[in-house]
Amino acid sequence: MKIGIIGAGAIGLLMASYLAEQHHITLYVRRNEQKNQLQSHGISLYHSDQYMGTTPITVRHISALENEECYIICVKQTHMLDIMPYIKHIHGRPILFLQNGMGHLSLLDSLSSPLLVGVVEHGVKRQDDVTVNHLGKGTIRIAPYHSTIIETQRLHGALDHKKFPFDMQDNYKVMLTDKLIVNAVINPLTALFRVQNGSIIENKPIRTIAEMLCQEASEALHMDYEVAWKRVKQTALATKENTSSMYADILAGRKTEIDSISGYIMEQAKKELPYTTFTYQAILALEKRG
Repeated sequence: MKIGIIGAGAIGLLMASYLAEQHHITLYVRRNEQKNQLQSHGISLYHSDQYMGTTPITVRHISALENEECYIICVKQTHMLDIMPYIKHIHGRPILFLQNGMGHLSLLDSLSSPLLVGVVEHGVKRQDDVTVNHLGKGTIRIAPYHSTIIETQRLHGALDHKKFPFDMQDNYKVMLTDKLIVNAVINPLTALFRVQNGSIIENKPIRTIAEMLCQEASEALHMDYEVAWKRVKQTALATKENTSSMYADILAGRKTEIDSISGYIMEQAKKELPYTTFTYQAILALEKRG
């Protein structure tokens, strides 16, 4: 299958590296510097700091979008508006969106293609423009958004592979909400306290705050707290050595996805969320400080 992957951050590089074993991948980027680096060197894949190999890759600037059989959108929420002018010209080809949070869903309604959404459950870190470190193996869960079950099954069958599994879900809202709560707990706390994911559970004072964040998010999004907290614990421990994407953004002085995570939860709530509001404002303060 001819697959266009838009976005060459950690997830985009990881996806391209694995999917290139079975498919013809074109990686679309926004920076010419990264395009030139990838064309010259390919993608270097590491697994927990052990070198696994280099994958030659076809790379284009996003302005030169070609007619692929499907597209996978791997940019962060903060860059969705930047790429919408390009992907709105895609018609009739399935598009899979892999963003944290749920703030991007309102943007998708203007698109005419079959649309799917997904969540990534791998631990991954981009080390530079051409190097990605796969820190923890997981799965990618996908579900139809504006797509039929048959179209979703077809794409799932094409993408799913033993080395890089995809899991098909029926209900996109439950799937995204489940991941949103995990992100709303782990991401801001790791960024605020400058710790790796495992500290959410292993550091008792941080764990207490994490439980309160999970409680607020579960109530606001009408999810079962016990189920949500179990998922938070499982994720934190499974990725205990990982640096969350929000912590990485703060370290790099980049804008975070706090608006589409905690901000979205606050918008959905019918009452004040003191812990969520504090972490939201604290992350914004770190962003402003640079």
